[in-house]
Amino acid sequence: MAETQGALGRLALRLPIIQAPMADVSTPALAAAVSQAGGLGSLGLGAATVEEAREMIRAARRLGAQPLNVNLFCHRPPVRDPAREAAWLERLTPLFERFGPEPPRTLGVPYVSFADDAPMAEMLVEERPEVVSFHFGLPPALVLEALRDTGARLIASATSLQEALALQAAGMDAVIAQGIEAGGHRGIFAPEGPDEGLPTLDLTRTLAERLELPVIAAGGLMSGADVARALAAGAALAQLGTAFIACEESAADAACRAALTGPEGRATRLTRALSGRPARCLGNGFVTWAEGQEAAAPDYPVAYDAGKALFAAAKAAGETGFAAQWAGQGGATGAGPSGGRADGGAGTRAGGGARRGLGHSPARRTGTRLSGRTRTAGRAGVASVSAVASSSGATPTRSPVSAAWATGVAGGASQSARASSITPETRALTRGSDSSTSSMNAPHSTNRTRMVQRNRREGRRGGGVS
Repeated sequence: MAETQGALGRLALRLPIIQAPMADVSTPALAAAVSQAGGLGSLGLGAATVEEAREMIRAARRLGAQPLNVNLFCHRPPVRDPAREAAWLERLTPLFERFGPEPPRTLGVPYVSFADDAPMAEMLVEERPEVVSFHFGLPPALVLEALRDTGARLIASATSLQEALALQAAGMDAVIAQGIEAGGHRGIFAPEGPDEGLPTLDLTRTLAERLELPVIAAGGLMSGADVARALAAGAALAQLGTAFIACEESAADAACRAALTGPEGRATRLTRALSGRPARCLGNGFVTWAEGQEAAAPDYPVAYDAGKALFAAAKAAGETGFAAQWAGQGGATGAGPSGGRADGGAGTRAGGGARRGLGHSPARRTGTRLSGRTRTAGRAGVASVSAVASSSGATPTRSPVSAAWATGVAGGASQSARASSITPETRALTRGSDSSTSSMNAPHSTNRTRMVQRNRREGRRGGGVS
């Protein structure tokens, strides 16, 4: 079993919370707000070009995001099947006809895997984010080595013990335990293989017991009490995504926010039809149509190219029920009021959204415009991260918790948190920001140090898993 903080301790976080790197939902402003509040702010770069990603990182820095986590997709290249892709477009033709335009004649690959993206890797080496995280597997060993040499902490998602052990052998600094409740794409390495579908807390307990690395719980953490239970299950940190969608700094559009807080938000579905990989989203017209047709969808992310085109056509006709509105289970009960802070809701939503934003506003991707009410990063996000941390039993350095959150969640969540058996080491994650005195700067465990030294001697410091 790993020591609680491990290599992540040197980040000197004041709160045990990571904002999930939701592609096309997270913004530089949101990442900065979370980091300033004492958590770890994140950017989802999987759907961005190299220059878009560079500008997002620099914008987050200008707004005060430090430390900063950036997330990349490491999916295998799609297997192209022209006949299958043509058949999928034919199936979609009646839907396109409802909104006017004809479907595209052919499909493309909307974004490249980081496993095959040397220019993106070179950019990250130049920009030096404090944390680099991976979804769907890992890039090649040489890329891991180059990123590690910048001082970055490397973390990756696992949906099973087998995947987590592979990540540990590759030299990751921590593993994200992505439970079946998580919104967005399942991080499973081989989507055609079996999926154990383990709940977040069960997977967290298993990984905390079997790994020599810190474990980050992700999926369905919709309140401070949920965060407390994750910490009690052995997690060093909790990663929340849906919790932040309703924040002013989020890039989610009005339709997504309304769906999340309405009846649709209470019943999420896991489907392959939107993108070609299993992903959890809110139910809508496209998802209902797709039920029973997932097997016909082309490989990820080729199927996403069709989904983006269909959503664009639907939105132009005034129909918003064909977007990829990624969300974790329980999002409606955990989501905060539109334009304010969100109380709960987690998901590893690193797969969410196409480059132009299925259900998200492309005009707000760079974070240069926040909302009509504020152009200063931090107000909504700070309230969110502090509120959730406070209700989990943590003690943030600053805690501008809103009255709405306090009346709606604090009582039951705080009581549950106090009853949870949170270890002193985990509780200490949130005390103090001084890097010289915070307990998060504790050294690695003896077992972890020996493991890394052994791996380096044996030449196993990194390795591709995707």
